[in-house]
Amino acid sequence: MPTPKPSRFSKDHSIALRRLVLDMYSDTLTRKQMLEETCTRHPTFARYDSADRGFVMLRLKTLFRYRGAFMAMLRDFSPKKTDHEAVLHLALSEILCLGTPVYAAAQWAKSVSKPYAQGYVHALIQRAVRLGEEWRALYLKPEILMPPWLYQRLQQGYAPEDLNAMAEVCLAIPPLDITLAGEDRAGQGGSPFLVPWSYRYPEPPAVTSLPGYDQGLWWVQDVAASFPVMALGDVRGKAVLDMGAAPGGKTMQLASRGAHVTALDYAPDRLKVLRENLARTGFTADVIAADALTWSPPALFDAVLVDAPCSATGTLRRHPELPWIRDDRQIGSLRVTQEALLHRALNAVKPEGRVVYAVCSLLKEEGPDVIQAVLAARSDCLLQPITNQYTMIPDFALKDGYLQTNPSHAAEDGGMDGFFAACFVKTS
Repeated sequence: MPTPKPSRFSKDHSIALRRLVLDMYSDTLTRKQMLEETCTRHPTFARYDSADRGFVMLRLKTLFRYRGAFMAMLRDFSPKKTDHEAVLHLALSEILCLGTPVYAAAQWAKSVSKPYAQGYVHALIQRAVRLGEEWRALYLKPEILMPPWLYQRLQQGYAPEDLNAMAEVCLAIPPLDITLAGEDRAGQGGSPFLVPWSYRYPEPPAVTSLPGYDQGLWWVQDVAASFPVMALGDVRGKAVLDMGAAPGGKTMQLASRGAHVTALDYAPDRLKVLRENLARTGFTADVIAADALTWSPPALFDAVLVDAPCSATGTLRRHPELPWIRDDRQIGSLRVTQEALLHRALNAVKPEGRVVYAVCSLLKEEGPDVIQAVLAARSDCLLQPITNQYTMIPDFALKDGYLQTNPSHAAEDGGMDGFFAACFVKTS
């Protein structure tokens, strides 16, 4: 008879899961990789069942959401560096954020600490507990929760109250948004959110269990990520190039609005997901695996959507590890790529055609600065202000003719990703 698997609530299994959390936390920071990649690369994560994986992922994302606060707290508590910082971060996150009893967290923290450090770890945990709710007022501030490189850049474009609101929203588990494939409102269990085509689930369910999944009636897409496609206007019957198309949300959105889509991307694994999404939803597109910076279209398009690589700072709600594995040294090279892609897009569109440039970024350098640099270099295009007259994009997302959302928009309902978009019209 096989030995039954121990419950994740048993002492040994509980400690094993927390060791896994600590290992994956370290891997993510050391390798500077996204959590998704850590999950894929880790040798044991996939061997656990879905409940255990959920247990681990909740703790990992909580660690990164509150990392800045725990770093500051430990600096205040003790001037000396410790090689048990990650253990303390996890213990604090469980006690202060996830409701784990103090005695239970202190017990497992002791079991994974070196003997010489057990007293030190226990003392710091107790000191944090004595703060009570005061720790929130002391440490849940944007200048603490965000690494300096990000906070300093956001200060240039946002008021203090905006940064406070963003930081607060980014501490919560984000809801799940789906974009509907057509007029059939397939969002049973969710609620229409801001626009007719988007439904929101405040408590994210298992995606594959939702009504309409197998029938391809919708796909997962943050409501803000659906706005750039709307900025292209009516695309029915038009030939549209989706540049940087994978994993396919905007491709499916364009196809659902009647466009003849060419989906261009260079990443084979992401294109595989795009093809799977198209197969599930029943939409069609010409999928091309190529580098947009070198690929030459056989004919000009009626419209082009450029989803450019960027800092992804707009996705902090969903990817709290991101600011801790990146810094601002990449911004310069990203700017070069963003401008080059926008020039390629403008070269690929017919006269009087539209080009929408979009990035999931909160940074001015990747938004308005890119637009102004390209406008200064060209005489064959004009900026077309984005309005909500035909796009149905909410008023709060539009400013100075641009689209710019941030995590604090609709904060009372869970916020949204940060997206920037601008629309060009080719004049000759």
